[in-house]
Parts: sequence; C-alpha cells; structure tokens
Amino acid sequence: MESRMLKNNMKRVIWSIIGYNLGGAIFIINGGEEPILSILSKMIGVAVGIAISDIHTYRKNPKMKNIEKVQNEDERNRVIRDRASYYTYWAVFIVLFVMTIIGEIIQDDYMTYGSASAAVLLMVTHMFISWIISKRI
Repeated sequence: MESRMLKNNMKRVIWSIIGYNLGGAIFIINGGEEPILSILSKMIGVAVGIAISDIHTYRKNPKMKNIEKVQNEDERNRVIRDRASYYTYWAVFIVLFVMTIIGEIIQDDYMTYGSASAAVLLMVTHMFISWIISKRI
C-alpha cells in the first residue's frame, strides 16, 4: 500500500516538473518577458501537471483516494510528519543563518538582508501557526 502511494507521489513530482517546464516554455515561445507572468505561467503549468497526474491515478485506481485519506489520518504518520516538519524548520533556519553570515563576509547586502528577513518571517510564521494550533487543540 505504501509503495503505491510512493509511486503516486513520485508521479506527481514528475508531472509537476513537466508542467513547470512546459509552462515556462510556452511563455517564452509566446515572447513573454515579464517575470511575474513567467512565474504565473509556470504555476499554472504545475497545477495542470498535478491535475493530469491525479486524473490518471484515480481513474486507474479509484481506491487510491480512500487509501490516501486513511494514511493521512493515521496517528503514526501524523507523528512522522510532525517530526519531519520540526527538523525541516530547524534545517531551513540554520541555512538562512549561514546565508546571513556568508552575505556579511562577502559584503552582499541583498543576500544578508534577504536571508535575515526570511529567517524572521520563518520564526514569526512558526509562532503564529503554533499559536493557532494550540487554540484548536
């Protein structure tokens, strides 16, 4: 069961990458130069890629949606996701801290202030989401 879900998730990733590249390619072929519209076209390409992946998966195996629902509600998987998000939070925070120090060493103001701002935004977001979740529980 988990191997089928892993294959399904890998298929979503592959179709997301294909959609991202196709969205960007179609934007460039049409002569687009605006960076914001480029990002928008790539996001639309990713959404189309995920939709294609889901349509293919759920038509081929209609029970997959119920299997994913059960797996998402499983207590063991919730604990795994909680631990993974905790370690991911600290890994990203450490990377941003190192980028801030490297930006100071090479005297790149954009890198320094950008990574410091992202670290502050990460901390504020973490505190806000923790507060919301603690109110729900």
